[in-house]
Amino acid sequence: MTQHIPVLLQEIIDNVGLKPGMVVFDGTLGGGGYSETFSQIIGKDGLIVATDLDEKAIERANERTYESRTNFVHGSYARIAEIAQEQNIQFDLAVVDLGLSSDQLDLEKRGFSFKDPTQPLDMRFDETSDLTAADILNTWSEENIADIIYGFGGERFSRAIARNAILARAEKDFKTVGELIQLVENSTPYSYQKKKTHPATKTFQALRIATNSEWKHIQDFLDLAPQAVKKGGYIAVVSFHSGEDRVVKQHFKKLRTEGIGEIITKKPITPTEEEITSNRRSRSALLRIIKIIT
Repeated sequence: MTQHIPVLLQEIIDNVGLKPGMVVFDGTLGGGGYSETFSQIIGKDGLIVATDLDEKAIERANERTYESRTNFVHGSYARIAEIAQEQNIQFDLAVVDLGLSSDQLDLEKRGFSFKDPTQPLDMRFDETSDLTAADILNTWSEENIADIIYGFGGERFSRAIARNAILARAEKDFKTVGELIQLVENSTPYSYQKKKTHPATKTFQALRIATNSEWKHIQDFLDLAPQAVKKGGYIAVVSFHSGEDRVVKQHFKKLRTEGIGEIITKKPITPTEEEITSNRRSRSALLRIIKIIT
């Protein structure tokens, strides 16, 4: 059964005025937490169309109970316009939660978590895709590895990590989470490793983003979603680090400048202390919402 708790759920509902009969796109289905609650509100006359790259996430979501009609699609949320056209619908609300699902951290053995160093260094959301995190470390150039660790993770020791990755893989290919953790520890000062946040956090994040082409999916979704959302409908994005939030913020400003959208959240909405206490993983969440006006 799913363990994932949806983040900033009530804030989304309150700001978009969700009501019976609406058509909702849940681009990051996960364990189905958003969709289940949205379904209760939109009721039997409403429709949830949800996507996820992870087939196991769809299986977990199907364990929940839904009051509305549902259609779960294996694929990226970047396909929103294509799906809308195929099904001859437009959405009242399109939501994506860019965070890593608790289920993927806790239930899956694909290298997303630090907890088990023996896990394979995989990090694919879609297990049918070819590229793994291990492939990146074992085959990409030093420059490209350094660029993604810095660009996607903001890791200031990215050059040292990349340089040591090239040296290490000359002896043996990277295969496990533990080997990645060891690489980071060998490439960073002792003081860095004593901080509250795990020293490999930013490198893990960067490799996950690169493995799954996450930023391309985000950009494509933001480009295409206005075509699939009806006039008066909403696009809501929950991000979990400043790089993602910056992309969303800039794109929403572009839509406003072009006269396509009205920004609802002048500043991102953050979780309440109560939510953070009940769900520690929500602490860095940032919600931005835009209303489509054309």
